[in-house]
Amino acid sequence: MELCNANDISGLFYGCSSLKELPDISEWNTSNVYNINSLFAQCISLKSLPDISKWNIYNINNMKKLFYGCTSLISLPDISKWYINKVINLEGLFYGCSSLKELPDISKWDIRNNSRFNSFIFKYSKENSDKTDFKENVIKWINLNMITNLSYLFYGCSSLKELPDISKWDLSFVINIRYLFYGCSSLKELPDISRWNLALTKDISYLFYGCTSLKKLPDISKWNTKNVQNLNSIFENCSSLTFIPNIAKWKFNHKININNIFKGCSSLKSIPNISKWNININIREFLKIVSNERKISRTSEDRIKYNNAPSFLKGNNNELND
Repeated sequence: MELCNANDISGLFYGCSSLKELPDISEWNTSNVYNINSLFAQCISLKSLPDISKWNIYNINNMKKLFYGCTSLISLPDISKWYINKVINLEGLFYGCSSLKELPDISKWDIRNNSRFNSFIFKYSKENSDKTDFKENVIKWINLNMITNLSYLFYGCSSLKELPDISKWDLSFVINIRYLFYGCSSLKELPDISRWNLALTKDISYLFYGCTSLKKLPDISKWNTKNVQNLNSIFENCSSLTFIPNIAKWKFNHKININNIFKGCSSLKSIPNISKWNININIREFLKIVSNERKISRTSEDRIKYNNAPSFLKGNNNELND
């Protein structure tokens, strides 16, 4: 197969789920290609690839989901040689590569132009979640000054016991960090992320969801949260967390969503007084928070909870007073 003047080969082998090997595509002339999005996506039977490290990818700008769902892939060619300065989308690059034991030294990559290093590049499946080499390498090559989305970054890394020192990352332009540590159930502590600049961040929902081994948090009360709008489930199911920094200090320019923020935090003895927050919530949602999601009924106990609830939660809602 000669590519000649082909410039878009995205999805070429997408979903070839029974394909166990590929012909020697290492000699393809890719000098005119700009898009290899999902090229091998969902090739779930492929265990190895031809030496695609030889490809000239100088003009490629889209590598999104290149190896997405290649669950049998054991190793990769040395793609560290690739020149990716023009690439602007690496989203989902290794998503679901659950058999991958190691990666080439992609710390050599220069991703300063990559404004969409979104999320799923680290979203390993459970089987591969204890492989940390790649996560350590990333510290060497991630330049966050151009990145706007870090959601799902360590999503589901359930065997990861520690993180590199990501405290020095510059998040000045990051808008979304939702699900960042979601399901990191073996993490007992975090780097000092209290230094992060979240001035432009809008969504921090599910940030620590399911971090069941986390007993304490850095002093995240220092964060600039003025533009945050969504905090839903931020601490949900952090069942070992005994203390939360005084997040009552957080200021918001918008009404915020806080559904289920403390749900499942069974070791918490107290919570910060967030009564001054301007929130999108009604008494029913409040009762879900304070009563551990118990089914709401019009019992005297619920009326007591309602009467003792902060006035800002009651509004004009009289559903428990009829």
